[in-house]
Amino acid sequence: MAFLRRDEEIEECKKNFNHIGIYGGTILCRLIGFGEDDENSYYYTMDVDGKKVFNSMVGGFFSIKNIGEEGYTYTNANISYRCPEAKEFTIIDLRNKEEEL
Repeated sequence: MAFLRRDEEIEECKKNFNHIGIYGGTILCRLIGFGEDDENSYYYTMDVDGKKVFNSMVGGFFSIKNIGEEGYTYTNANISYRCPEAKEFTIIDLRNKEEEL
């Protein structure tokens, strides 16, 4: 993600205001504003539990309204280290409790 000037950062947040999106490739949230301090700029977000959180703009925010290939690739790369792709599609008969998940 390219570095933006302050006015561009604010415009990005306004453009995605109230969008549900993915922050940092792994965190589902709603973008509700912009924050800044002497060292960084922040997405002001609300997580799925309703908690308001400041997330560094370094992490990136992709609206799921228009996530596209770039957003999907970024999210997949960030999630894959904890949630790797399965090697094959699995069908499990849950009536057989002996079968290992």
